[in-house]
Amino acid sequence: SRRVTDIETMMNILTSALAFNAPMVARPSRTNAVRMSDSDLSAAIPFVKKPRNLNGELLLDIGFDPLGFTNGVDADQILFFREAEIKHGRVCML
Repeated sequence: SRRVTDIETMMNILTSALAFNAPMVARPSRTNAVRMSDSDLSAAIPFVKKPRNLNGELLLDIGFDPLGFTNGVDADQILFFREAEIKHGRVCML
């Protein structure tokens, strides 16, 4: 019975404190905001531009290159980077 009274007291305190909070209102959207089209955005990181050289031609290419390592290199060099990344990852797991 004492525990029930303590819980009721706690609930009364919480509900009275919540009564003074302002209601949550959604912010109006800006109609003049600049937005990139979905084709310009990477599938891997949707708020980053799609890398130029990662256009979906290579296997499992979803456009993940946040540091720009593939800028200015050809497909053979990208395949070398991919192989080196797998090799180093496997060595690190040892």
